[in-house]
Amino acid sequence: MKGFVFIFILILSFNQDSFAQTNQEEIQIHKSFGGYKFTQNGRELKSKQLTLIMKTDEAAYQEYTSAGLNNLIAGVLSITGGIMVGWQAGAAIVSGDINWTVVGIGAGLVAVSIPFSIKGKKKLYSAISTYNQNLSQTSSNTFKPQLELGFNNNGIGLILIF
Repeated sequence: MKGFVFIFILILSFNQDSFAQTNQEEIQIHKSFGGYKFTQNGRELKSKQLTLIMKTDEAAYQEYTSAGLNNLIAGVLSITGGIMVGWQAGAAIVSGDINWTVVGIGAGLVAVSIPFSIKGKKKLYSAISTYNQNLSQTSSNTFKPQLELGFNNNGIGLILIF
C-alpha cells in the first residue's frame, strides 16, 4: 500500500507545469547619473549582457542596434563640438583672441547632436518595451508536457502528452 501511495504522489508531482528555460523576467530601465542602468531579476546588466539578451529577440535587437548607432552619432558630434568650443574658450583666456567661426561650428555640432540623442533614447526604450512585450507573449505559449496515469494496451501506465 505504501508503494501505491508513493507512486501516486510521484505521478501527481510530474503533472505540474515546467518553465525551466523560459522563465525570464522583464528588463527594467532606471535613470542614473550620466546614463541608464538596466536590471533583470534584481541584478544589474552590463552592456554586453544586455546585448546578448537582446539578440534572442530579433525585433528588439534591431531597435537596440539602431539606438546604439544614434547614440554613437550623438556622442561623436557633441564631443567634437564641445572640443571646438572649449578650445576657443581656452584660446580666449590665454591670448584674448577667439575665432567665432569655430565656436559657431562647435555649437552647431552640439545642437545637431541633440535630436540624435533624443532619437537614440526613444529607440532604446522601444527596444526594451518590444523585448518585454514579446517575452510575455512567448511565455504564455510555452511547451507544457503532461505526465498522466492512464490505460494503454498493456493495462495501466504512464502517458506523456506534449
